[in-house]
Amino acid sequence: MDELTLKDFKEAVDTAINGQITNIAPFGVSGDDIVLSGTRSNGRVSLVSVRKYCDSIELLITDVNGVFLTYQKYYIPFGVEYIANKFYEIWHEMKEFIKRDMKQEIKEVIAENAEKSIGFAILEAAFSKEVAHE
Repeated sequence: MDELTLKDFKEAVDTAINGQITNIAPFGVSGDDIVLSGTRSNGRVSLVSVRKYCDSIELLITDVNGVFLTYQKYYIPFGVEYIANKFYEIWHEMKEFIKRDMKQEIKEVIAENAEKSIGFAILEAAFSKEVAHE
């Protein structure tokens, strides 16, 4: 991972921009993941990857346990040079965290009166309609 270069990011971004759409989903389309660096441990993946998603190029960086450290995206018309430079800068800033178990450094406290998002109601409605049709 320490040996990633700006050239690596330029090649990955160019490949993503010019690559084919290989996945079609209800909310968008994407190309294949281009893994610049990655390791697998206990079923989790630590990685630095780039992919096309709809009209953007995305960068995903995770820690040693596959926990998302950052997820960034830039509009394709910004071009290979701009996007690759931004992704390289982000990777350079994040690389010290990639090797750490960041989950150990977070303490989540859920408020006693925390409310569920509207997403739960949407899922519940969709599921109840699906069950009713069975």
